[in-house]
Amino acid sequence: MKVVAIKYYVPALEALPASRRRQFQKRLLALIARAKAIETGEDEPMDREALGDLADDAGESLSMTLDDLPSLLEEVFDESVDPLSALLEEVRADAWPPRVQEALYACPHWVTLWIVENSLWDDEAADTMRRLTKRFLDGLAQALGLDAAARKGIESATRTLRGSDEDAEEE
Repeated sequence: MKVVAIKYYVPALEALPASRRRQFQKRLLALIARAKAIETGEDEPMDREALGDLADDAGESLSMTLDDLPSLLEEVFDESVDPLSALLEEVRADAWPPRVQEALYACPHWVTLWIVENSLWDDEAADTMRRLTKRFLDGLAQALGLDAAARKGIESATRTLRGSDEDAEEE
């Protein structure tokens, strides 16, 4: 995820005023956690174990310090909203600038690519994962107000980054 964080997250974070950065980080972590929950079929508020896994997976990639991450995740847990539609309403209400919208879409999209491309799924499970991730991403794109061209551009760039990241891991 580090390559997508460098392309989307870091510039978005730097473009925000300091007063909005923490809220952006919390929203992003909540959306990534929701994307990861698709894999296990969970549609409930995040639990502390899931957030601990998220800390391992995303904290380093998003360059969040060990000093900040535990309190940030605790806030995400305390503020977690159920159902997903309520979280998406909050994302919509935040009215993020375009660069931040891209990051809020690209990072969870990266997670869904990993879920869909998991070689452990049989055909039926793979179809289910594609359907669930598409529904999640459709809702997220709508909440962020992304038009079809912007969404397609982010998805294409994210897939390219994922491919280059996998190539780098193989070397």
